[in-house]
Parts: sequence; C-alpha cells; structure tokens
Amino acid sequence: FTNSENALRQGLSMRGDSVLAQYLLGLLYRKNNMPEKALSCLSSAKNLAPDCFQILLSFAECQSLAGNMRESYECAVQLLEKYPADVRLLKLCAQTAYALNNLNAAEEYISRVLQQEPNSLESLLFRAKILMAKKEYIRVASLLDMYSRQDTTAKEYLLLRTQLQYDWSKNLNAAVSTIENALRLTRMTRMSSCSPPGLQAFRIQKSPENPPKNMLMRYFRKSRTMKLRFSMRRTVLFRKKITRRRTN
Repeated sequence: FTNSENALRQGLSMRGDSVLAQYLLGLLYRKNNMPEKALSCLSSAKNLAPDCFQILLSFAECQSLAGNMRESYECAVQLLEKYPADVRLLKLCAQTAYALNNLNAAEEYISRVLQQEPNSLESLLFRAKILMAKKEYIRVASLLDMYSRQDTTAKEYLLLRTQLQYDWSKNLNAAVSTIENALRLTRMTRMSSCSPPGLQAFRIQKSPENPPKNMLMRYFRKSRTMKLRFSMRRTVLFRKKITRRRTN
C-alpha cells in the first residue's frame, strides 16, 4: 500500500491535473478501507473528468461505503438515467434505497437486476430481504424456497428463514433450529479465518440462557471485519428474542 500511495502521490506532485492518478489513488484508498480519503481523490477526478462513467460510479459506491447513503443514492439515480441497464448501478440503487428505507424503489431496482441476471443468488436473496422488510411473507417464502435449491448454508439465508419461521409461521422450534445453524456456521467461519482467543470456548446453548456477555464482547473485539461482527450480532440477538418467547 505505502509504495503504491507514494508512487501515485509523486505522480500528482509532477502533474496535479492527472485524472488517472487521482482515480487510481482513490481506488487504492477505497480498497484499504479509507473511504474519506478515497472520496477526496475521486471527487478531484470527477471534477477533472465529469463525464467518465467509471469515475462517477466509483464515487457513488464510495459514498455508500462512507455511510453517505443519501448522496450515494442520488448520484447513482442520476447516473442511471444515462445508463439504465448497468447492473452495478442498479445494485447500488437497490442497496442505497433499502438503506434509506425506500423499499418499493429498492425492490424495483433489484427486480431489474434479476431480469438481466435471473440466476443471481445474491440478488434473489436481497429481494427476499426487501420483501421481508415489507412483511410480504408469502413472496419471501417463495423466494427462499427457490434459493434453497442452490444453497442452504448462507448465513443471510438462514437469518431470513428464521425470521420467516418466527414472524409468519410462528414455528418457534424450527426457528431455534435454524438460528442455531446460523450461529454454528458463523462460528466455524470465524474459527477457520483467525481463531481468536475465547472463541473456541463459545458454545451454542440450547437452553434459554444467553452466552456470557464477556465472551461475546471478546469475540466482537477480535473480529476483523464489521460485516462479520454485524452478522454475529444479528444471529445472537435474534436467538435471544426467540428463546425469550419460548420461556414466556
């Protein structure tokens, strides 16, 4: 990273109006999870080349990574007017619309993605997630059944299946079984990647008692990615919700 950054910075010092150097530096910062620096470089590149699709798309995506969902959505929608069939743009519009709780727009965009990529399991699952938020449970069940023909181990699938069993079917035993699978898969993934201290001691409890708080906090502190922490938190919190209802 440092060598690449220094080389690009040196190039900019010699030619400050280099679109390519600003763009590549922005991508480098984005790849290394530095969205604010990436946005600064991509903004400069965008000003120098306001009609370059790749720069505009990268800028909109980076806005999303930085948590600026409204700005990202507005950029993506504006760009989509010129490129209405671009799948990356449609996915970004769907994701940011969902983050802004604009569920109807999110479903419309992801449906357009599926028209072009009917075999995309990722998009199929994301549509199920949108419909779950809209409480359209029958449609969710249909999509999850379609997804399960190809994969039954994805944590997001298991979480959605659990929520469906809990909120719609009211099948608490099935919901507990499904969330246990999600917890087990999350644990196995985490152990295979870095095996932090304390994780091996974590065991999924079938009793209503929750795992010790200090053990979970140790797990979260050792996690290397926010995505994994969020996934684990969702599974644990959902399991607590289910087990609490079983004891009442």
